[in-house]
Amino acid sequence: ACTGEPQTFTAPQEGYYYVNLWGAAGGKGTRDTAVKDGAKGAFTRGMIHFDEGEQVQVYVGCKGGDAADYLHAIGGKGGWNGGGNGIGGPDGNDADTDNGGGGGGATDMRLDSSLNSRIMVAGGGGGYAYYSNNDVSDRVGGYYKNNTNGYQFGQGQDGYGYSSTGT
Repeated sequence: ACTGEPQTFTAPQEGYYYVNLWGAAGGKGTRDTAVKDGAKGAFTRGMIHFDEGEQVQVYVGCKGGDAADYLHAIGGKGGWNGGGNGIGGPDGNDADTDNGGGGGGATDMRLDSSLNSRIMVAGGGGGYAYYSNNDVSDRVGGYYKNNTNGYQFGQGQDGYGYSSTGT
């Protein structure tokens, strides 16, 4: 379960262990007056050999925060362990506000506290975000990537808004 801090696993005996990791889900977002769920986190599994008493750090990602209702232009907070923050829509206080949910945090297993020591990773799911390609639409993201905006290592990108009307 997500505790918001690293957890230590100590192998009780020498042997091979099956490990299953699930990334956290993204937060809910709003599209007009509707509330939509974020994406589920990724799943990975593997078999790892541990010696008796060997320890690893487990970082269990937290679910992305839900966006505010359509009357408040507030996006959801990113989940612990790398989830990107969602953003609020530009309208605010009317039924057309689209708010992005926060991205879910990744779940990973590390040899120490360093991101570079990760041996397994299950990425978090994206927060719900509305996107329309119409000329006057807004885009509100919650863990969004395109060809020109990449991620930082170990951190989901925060959402951002766009309107072709220049606002």
